[in-house]
Formats: sequence, C-alpha cells, structure tokens
Amino acid sequence: MPLDLLRRLGFDGAVTGFIREPPEVLTPPGLVTGLHLQFDSAFLRRVSERVSAGLLVPPDRLDHRPSAVAELTPTNREERRRAVQYALENFGTGKDREFERLFDWSERCREMGYPEHAKPVVIIVDYGEKADRRWLERLPSAYDVFPIRYRFSPPAQAQVGNGSVISGADVGTLGGILEDSAANELYAMTCAHVAGATSATVSEIDKKGNVSPIGQIVASTVPQTATGACNAHARPGAGLDAALIRLSSAQSATLTKGLTVGPIIDVDQDDLVSFVGGKSGNVGARVAAATIWKEIYVGGQLRCFGDLFALGHRQVNYVLQAVSQGGDSGTWIFEDSSPNSANTRWLGMLIAGEKQQNQSLACYSEHLFRWAKRLVPNIVLGP
Repeated sequence: MPLDLLRRLGFDGAVTGFIREPPEVLTPPGLVTGLHLQFDSAFLRRVSERVSAGLLVPPDRLDHRPSAVAELTPTNREERRRAVQYALENFGTGKDREFERLFDWSERCREMGYPEHAKPVVIIVDYGEKADRRWLERLPSAYDVFPIRYRFSPPAQAQVGNGSVISGADVGTLGGILEDSAANELYAMTCAHVAGATSATVSEIDKKGNVSPIGQIVASTVPQTATGACNAHARPGAGLDAALIRLSSAQSATLTKGLTVGPIIDVDQDDLVSFVGGKSGNVGARVAAATIWKEIYVGGQLRCFGDLFALGHRQVNYVLQAVSQGGDSGTWIFEDSSPNSANTRWLGMLIAGEKQQNQSLACYSEHLFRWAKRLVPNIVLGP
C-alpha cells in the first residue's frame, strides 16, 4: 500500500520518536545500519483478496464498489488504499472489531508475536556484524503498537562494476534521457557515484568494450559521509545520489514517449516494477518497503542515506542475491504498465544492493526530477 503512508509515519508521525530518539540499546555506533517500514504482508494479501473479490465491507465507510476481476484496476487500488488507511486508524482501538475480524488480525498478531493491539505496520531494524547474542537478547519487540523485526543486514553496497554501459568515476548504468525544451539540449541522468563530480566527462562503453565520450556532468549530488548517528539524516529527500550529464551535440538519443514522473503518493508496496541494468539486463521486481534511512558504502566511504524505497524479488528467492548486480547503479525503475496504458511511470533510480536481504535500494523519481528541475528549469522527460 502507499509508501507515503509509511514515510509519514516515520518522518512526522507515530514512529518518528523511535527514529529520532531510539532506545538506548540501539544507539551504540556501528550496531544499527538501517531502518525500514513495511505493511504486514499477510494483512496486505487479505486486503487485496477481499477487494478483488468484491467482499470488502463495511460499504458505508469504504465506498465499496464490487469488482468481478482479480486485477489491480484503478478502482481496486483506491479501495485497497482506503482499507489500509482505515485499518491504520482503527486497528487496536476497539472501535471496529468487526473490521479487524475480516482480516483475522488478532490471530495474525498471536501468530507473529505482535502486541495485542498492534497496527499492521512493521518496523524493520537492520543490524551489522558488530552485534552479538547478548545485544540481540536485550532488544525490544515493539515500539508502542508497532511490532519490530530485526535482521542481519550490513551497510548496502553501491553497485558499480564491470559489464555496464557508462563510465565516469566508476562504471554503472545510464538511467534515462531528459530534454531542455527551451535550449533544445539533451541530458542524461545516472548516479553520482557512477559518473563523478561536476565538470567530469562521462563515456559510453559498447558491447565490444570501446569507450566513447558522451557528455559532461553539469551537477552531481550524494549524501555526506557518515559522521555520528545516521538516523539524524532521516528526512524526506535525503537520499539523492544523482548526476546530470549534458550530452554533447554529436550524441543522438531518443526520448521515451508517454513517460511521466510517478508521484511518491502513488507508489504502493508490492507494486510490480522493472528495470534494465547494465549488468543484469531486463529485471522484474516489486516494491518491498519504505526505507527511512540506510548506511551505504559508496566508493569505500560509508554514507547516510534517507528516504529511499526497497525493491524485492517478485518470487521467493532462496539464494542470497540482491535484485540488482554490480554495474546496475543508475538504471531507472519503471512501474509495470497495463497493456492498454498510453503512459509509463518512472518511479525511481537504483543506487545500491543488499545481498543479505535479497533486495536493492532506490531514490524516488519525484525527488530526482525536482532536483533536475531546479538546475534546468525547462527540463522535461519527453513528448
């Protein structure tokens, strides 16, 4: 469901206190490496099943409109969101136990060890190699009505490497093409840790390994190196790792027709997405969680990233493997469009992978496009 609901819980809502002033056991440097928020998976599955089958009640509160197809239509998507919003407001309050019973929520809480009056949102705390058994035994299982899950996940790694399509400071993937509609100039976007600093030249690598300059970086931004607690950097838009490249006049590029920026408010947990990595090729994935903050190694330096989203495999994967590979950083992530859709929504840009948790991390396109727009006011995605 909407990642923006999770972001608001983390940045200025009921979970903010846990993020800004975590329990003392979580504060020693080097122990906690990241924090994510995620809707309970069984709850989301039951919401989707009931909405798709036209079984979600009560209709007077949710404006229910029965649907005969198990397809995520715009109507179904809106109904799912309203159901999740209603659950966040009412689960655990005793105001609507009938609604809770629709999703077997009390049973789910007992099964998972959640608090008796838990909300359907799980706080996921990543810890690194410095954690030991004594520390793990002291950890709280919940923050107020929000269950906490802990998992081993060292700092993520920026995914640069061989076999990719552009080179600058390192090797990675060209994300997408934009146009300055006033100056009739073309720009490309990728990660700053791939391209390098402002004024540097970026080159393309073809399949035979030939290197050709394509343009010059006009702006580059990456979060600061980790000094102190990274939770202090957990704020909206704090995870930008981007470079804007002005393509040389000799370069030809095609703008994607019907491409739009996917607003954060429209990005849902479990949305199906895809990307083309310089190393991985075509990859199908799903939106997994809202990442409030995460430590990421970039060029050998630990940096504090905030306000990202996590991608997971579409199917259960029993092998430890991030969704993306080294060399995929910078690729753009797109929502899977319905066959009859005239538009494609750009949701974000891939920046790092977490092998231990079979997931990858990305910046939101809304933040990236706003940043590019400040630099080049007339920049657009295409016709």
